[in-house]
Amino acid sequence: MGVFALSVAATLAVSVTPRLPSAAPAVNDKVGHTLVYAVNGLLAAAAFPSAAGLGWALAGLLAMGTGLELLQVALPRREGSWLDAGANALGLCFGSVVLLRRRARGG
Repeated sequence: MGVFALSVAATLAVSVTPRLPSAAPAVNDKVGHTLVYAVNGLLAAAAFPSAAGLGWALAGLLAMGTGLELLQVALPRREGSWLDAGANALGLCFGSVVLLRRRARGG
């Protein structure tokens, strides 16, 4: 649960911090959203072994990702996007399904 909480906190912090110019090569924005939320989905599936717990965690993450996109409209040097919210949702699906499939196979 601790790693999951840290991941969510980091996602929140990065999502509301004004973008700074970066020296690192740019990763496609949608790929970045998908990867970040895939990690969150994977960690949620690990932290909440019951179907009900995982369902609530994923619903909360989906609401958080969508809410952050709406909030970014009002933040300086940020812009919200429905496509980003969709990439967030896709990442949640990928991440949680990976661990659930592994669990179903007994791994």
